Amino acid sequence: MQLKKLTIKNFRNFENCTINLTNKNLVFGMNDVGKSNLLYAIRMLFDTRIRNRPVDTTDFHKQNTDDNIEISCFLDISEENEYSDILIAKAENANTDFTELFEIKLTCSYNDGNSITYLYWGTESEDLLEVPSLGIRSQLDNIFHCTFIPSQNNTSNSFKDFKKELLSSHNYLENDSDIRRDIENANKAINENVAKLSSVKSMETSINQQLSLFDKGYEVQISPSNAFGDLHNNLDLYMRDNLDIEGELIYPTSGDGRIRKVMYAIISYLLKEGKNAEGKIPILLIEEPENHLFLSAQVELSKTIFSEDFNPYLFLTTHSPHLFFRISDNANLIRLYKKKNNLCAMSEMTCVPQQYNDYKNILLESLAQCLFVDKVLLVEGESEKLLFEWVLDSLGKNRQNVIIQSILGVNFTNYVKILNGLGIEVLVKTDNDIKKNRVSENNSTQTFSAIGYNRCISLISIKDKKDYVTQESLALEYNLFREHIIIKKANEINYMKGKGVFLSKIDLENDLAEALNFQTIDKKEFIDWLQGKKWHHMWYLITLNEDELPSRIYEELVAKANIAQTIYDNEDFFCLKELVGDD
Repeated sequence: MQLKKLTIKNFRNFENCTINLTNKNLVFGMNDVGKSNLLYAIRMLFDTRIRNRPVDTTDFHKQNTDDNIEISCFLDISEENEYSDILIAKAENANTDFTELFEIKLTCSYNDGNSITYLYWGTESEDLLEVPSLGIRSQLDNIFHCTFIPSQNNTSNSFKDFKKELLSSHNYLENDSDIRRDIENANKAINENVAKLSSVKSMETSINQQLSLFDKGYEVQISPSNAFGDLHNNLDLYMRDNLDIEGELIYPTSGDGRIRKVMYAIISYLLKEGKNAEGKIPILLIEEPENHLFLSAQVELSKTIFSEDFNPYLFLTTHSPHLFFRISDNANLIRLYKKKNNLCAMSEMTCVPQQYNDYKNILLESLAQCLFVDKVLLVEGESEKLLFEWVLDSLGKNRQNVIIQSILGVNFTNYVKILNGLGIEVLVKTDNDIKKNRVSENNSTQTFSAIGYNRCISLISIKDKKDYVTQESLALEYNLFREHIIIKKANEINYMKGKGVFLSKIDLENDLAEALNFQTIDKKEFIDWLQGKKWHHMWYLITLNEDELPSRIYEELVAKANIAQTIYDNEDFFCLKELVGDD
């Protein structure tokens, strides 16, 4: 069974929204864009405790009670697996056409101060049938088990509920029978001794004396009631500090951070061992788990929930990029954001091509930094990032809701595809790289390929959602070929700039040398020095480090009025003005 899409209409800040889904979904966005409302909508559909709560006028979008609230989840049950089998077997009267999506729909109307909620299900294109009611529950509640973990409120109460569920979830094995018998005999002996205590006998005698005044036909006997009918009823959770040398320091679980980690471990166990055994489909909703977790614990949680062994259908809301660090292929990123005061939702699958497996962690970790802003400038290396951030900060430019991200040499395509698909504006600054082609036996003419230009064309193809022709190889001398690209493709390069893709004339170092316009030193001398140790030398440059900069370069830089403004105003660095919104 695969989750395919969710539609929400007329509910809170969702006027009419469709979100593509997969089985593991990360929901992110700034504050007050509806992340909690999205989780609540899912709970209304799958959690009977939420579904049976009264709906108020404020739950309707802009309090429009003339229209119904509608929440639908669409499932693909064509693939044969245990969860598809559970749904098909228990859906009873519903149509289950394997060639179409299966829809589960909630509607809520409001009349005369009262709300009325109905559940429907069936094949998407057919008339839906009402889900059979089982009192305050429905047949849907016999199919799905919805677990919600709040962000920080009521952590202790939630933990108590999960702990109780864990400790009551068990099956006795045959080899436990002798141990259980020994426990029962020992418990019986303890109870007999407790009953012999003088304090117990004194209470028993006094009560029976008073009772005889009313009725001499019977008397009471006081005995312990702690018989182990179910041994697990007397269990509790304690935690041992593994750093304790003796290993004897044991204390009850306490503290939100510790409780939350243990709670995730319990839930993982219950969803794998407990709920599956009951024949229910597990749906797990986690709200901002980064609260009370250190960064390393957030990364470990990400690793756990995106592992192949973690089976529940997942919705997780977060503000933390660290929850994306171990995200699996085919997980779904759902970005909620506001545009012109209207709520927008974009979802995008994170599919990392096989050839980039070696760079997967680099890709996802740097990608995660870009998900919480409105505009991103992607650059090839750390030197560009260092220089560009220094220029903007030196000029006091507002970098709120924008980010400059180095992709560390990893292909731009994946970043642009995912970020563009999530509605995040993406700018790219890349080098005009030239590749010398291999000379074949049949043709000894040396040719070159414009891989930098071709890279830009491929990115524009993603942005425009159409294919463009890349540059053919030409038999031109190396530098002439690059000049040919800049001159002959000027119209295309200008068009790409308008789309946020900026191609250097050569590379960062050459662009910077042109912008600084050295008078007393040769441009090549400066470029060779800067390319020697790119990041280190760029740092010496922007900090005007007299001890590390070559003396002639230092003297000319000091003499310049405003280096940052010079770079910012140069046409080769127009991407910076575009990033911060300067005309």
